[in-house]
Amino acid sequence: MSDLREVAITSDSSGQLWNACVWDPFVGTTLMTYKGGVSNSHCLSFIGRDFLISGDAVKPLLHVWALNRQEQIQVRMVCPGKVGALAISPDGSYCVCGIEEKLHVWQVATGRLMAVIPRHFQRVTCIRFTDDTTHFASASEDGSVIIWPLCKVVSMTQDIFRSISDSAEPRYTFSDHSLAVTNIFIGKGGMRARLVTASLDGTSKIYDLASGIMLLSVVFDVGLTCVTMTIAESRVFLGTIEGKIHPLCLHTPPRSLDYHLTETEKQNVFSEHTKSITCLSVSVDSSMLLSGSLDEQVIIWDVPSMQCLRKLQHKGSITNAFFAIVPMNVFSNNLKPSLVLSSFKRRSDTENEESYCINVLNSERILCDKKSENKESLKYLAGQVLQLKSQVKSLVGANLELYRGLIADVWDGHDDDEPDPSFESTQEVGVHKKRKIKHKKKRNLET
Repeated sequence: MSDLREVAITSDSSGQLWNACVWDPFVGTTLMTYKGGVSNSHCLSFIGRDFLISGDAVKPLLHVWALNRQEQIQVRMVCPGKVGALAISPDGSYCVCGIEEKLHVWQVATGRLMAVIPRHFQRVTCIRFTDDTTHFASASEDGSVIIWPLCKVVSMTQDIFRSISDSAEPRYTFSDHSLAVTNIFIGKGGMRARLVTASLDGTSKIYDLASGIMLLSVVFDVGLTCVTMTIAESRVFLGTIEGKIHPLCLHTPPRSLDYHLTETEKQNVFSEHTKSITCLSVSVDSSMLLSGSLDEQVIIWDVPSMQCLRKLQHKGSITNAFFAIVPMNVFSNNLKPSLVLSSFKRRSDTENEESYCINVLNSERILCDKKSENKESLKYLAGQVLQLKSQVKSLVGANLELYRGLIADVWDGHDDDEPDPSFESTQEVGVHKKRKIKHKKKRNLET
């Protein structure tokens, strides 16, 4: 199966059948299940293309699976507290967890706790990375959304073995919501993308990450629980506590900074769920919408017609549901991970460390630049050319010896043959007759 196939990943609060499940959204069949524990909301993510990680809903644990195995790997992940939000950087290098009001940043390869950031005043609800891994955003029940530069959070500017949790400063701090921010979504384009929020105060705000300016604030009559956006960033989908999903077109002018829905827009909703919406996700081609709810159902919608395509029944309320491009390792018998995964440390021991080592798996020569690689390749090619020239020279010499031997054999054969006297006499008679005829013609012409 190729990596171009899109699947749906879900988890529920019961954990009776499995912790997480991989579904075929076009058929509704189960492709893979992962067992053990129960995933908390906003706490399920891939680590690169090799592992799946989730934060437990009850215990201060992280569950990790190899993508091709149902059982958890033998790496114990104990956290300082119950994980309320989790995000993995797109390159699989860093893990950011929200534990109560603090952010914990781990390095995946070493398990080293890089920073603990106590910037929020209430529980962290959601964490999202930009697609270029340079920044991540954290939302909290205190109504704030903070944008963090990853390099400043994990770097150690004064002392290489000094924790920087006190000196890490955010890029932006958005405090425009009056109640808890329940979900955030970041589009494509790194720090030139848009960030969309959903809050229990009934508003959704859109920010430009490049400038930090709020572009739009959409006002609803009910509290919002989750948000997602199409890949072209032309439509936004917002889930409410009433179980309805509101589509919002961003191409409809004109608008002021604060926008209130019209009566027509209030009636134009996806309505099949009976309880609060917990998860929303849009497929890559923006043709399907995936929604999860407290009513124990995951529904796949057709976006253009707003019709329900199929329902995926679960045993508990939905905690995580999202579309993903399936990695080939899910269906591989022999998994060869490209990432090193170490057990996460519960506290930072940077003051007592003299050195630390980062384990990597890389088949390429990462310490050799392109210029030196080109020089080595040229040297190799030059050696190959010299070797071919010597082979050609030896072949030419062998051919010359063969030619000389054949010529010698031919001449030796001619010397051994004796001349035929009858043949020689016949030749002489013929030549004499020709001379007499020629002489006679010449005399006739003179007379």
